[in-house]
Amino acid sequence: MKVVGNIEAEQYKISSKLAGRISNINVSKGEKVIAGQDLFEIDSPELTSKLIQAKANYDAALAVHNNLILGSRSENIASAEAQVLSAKESLNFAQDNFNRSKALFDDGVISKQKFEQSKLSMTTASSAHKIAENNLSLAYEGPQQGQREASKAKVVAADAVYDEVNELTKELQVHSIANDYIDNIYAKKGELIPAGYPIMTVTNIQESYVVFDVKESIISNYSLNSVNECDIPSLNLNGVNFKISRISKLPSFANWVDSSRSDNISLHTYRIEAKLLQHIDDLLLGSSVIL
Repeated sequence: MKVVGNIEAEQYKISSKLAGRISNINVSKGEKVIAGQDLFEIDSPELTSKLIQAKANYDAALAVHNNLILGSRSENIASAEAQVLSAKESLNFAQDNFNRSKALFDDGVISKQKFEQSKLSMTTASSAHKIAENNLSLAYEGPQQGQREASKAKVVAADAVYDEVNELTKELQVHSIANDYIDNIYAKKGELIPAGYPIMTVTNIQESYVVFDVKESIISNYSLNSVNECDIPSLNLNGVNFKISRISKLPSFANWVDSSRSDNISLHTYRIEAKLLQHIDDLLLGSSVIL
């Protein structure tokens, strides 16, 4: 008894991870595509703006970090040295003024208030000089460890955000992941789509398999993992080897009654799936297979 089956293959939907407007569809229904081929493109001005913003934030964080570690140290030292020199001159002037005021106060020429003012000016100048010297010491030492770590952490965080957005922009152009067959296309150029919306259905022609249904009365002729031969009339191929990978019973609606039996017992129908053991070019989905 001959059994007729057909060629089938796995189908799956292609969608975009991002929302946006379809700017281009690069394939047609019924077209065969190869792995890596462009399928469609999404336009998302918002994501493009986010990428520019993320890059700018990273560049700014890196510039601040480099300026903290390297770029501004010599300028900071020069500025601190100038402040120390200026503070020293102010202190010398205040000390000279204090000494004159003290002599005049001791001689009764000026009031105690003016003497106290000169004393206060000298104390203020002395404090300013000490602060300037301390700032110069800090400039020589460079930024604190905590400052360096905080600055570096900002650079790392900005870089991570930029990488994340940059990777997302790659999803604006969707490629084929295998040698497939474009089964159907649901969207059109210019349409605004949400994230995850199916754009097209593709059939993985590399993973095609044979499916045929057999009566329970002859299922004993086939066993799991056994190798058998079949003919494919559409390609004029005979003796094509296949290996049975799955045997399953169909639901009760597929039962049938053997008219040759007098007891009218309903017999089951079994579905057999098998993998072709050789690659066949130009294999057409739905083609008949004869056992």
